[in-house]
Amino acid sequence: MNFSGVFFLFFFFFFLLSPALSYGSGSGIESLSRGMLDSAKEPEFFEWMRGIRRRIHENPEIGFQEFKTSQLIRDELDLLGVKYKWPVAKTGVVAWIGSGSKPVFGLRADMDALPL
Repeated sequence: MNFSGVFFLFFFFFFLLSPALSYGSGSGIESLSRGMLDSAKEPEFFEWMRGIRRRIHENPEIGFQEFKTSQLIRDELDLLGVKYKWPVAKTGVVAWIGSGSKPVFGLRADMDALPL
């Protein structure tokens, strides 16, 4: 997985774990940012993130052959209770959180390795 894939997982899981997702609480984005940074400082979260990153990098897979990576992502989403659609374009995963009400945020990331 390249940097954008790690970036996706990092921020995707921050949104899931952040207690600051209540947009009606006045400070919105600032509160969300603060919650994300606080979550990143938690040793359990850091170890969990590092474990996922290491598992992804143990099995680099090229485009449309990311079967283990896709399974890893789906397993983590299942554990977190996040709804998703799979397969999308063979191995892709599309997940969503929240109510669907505004504000809406979209993020896309690659999860394939580059052949060397």
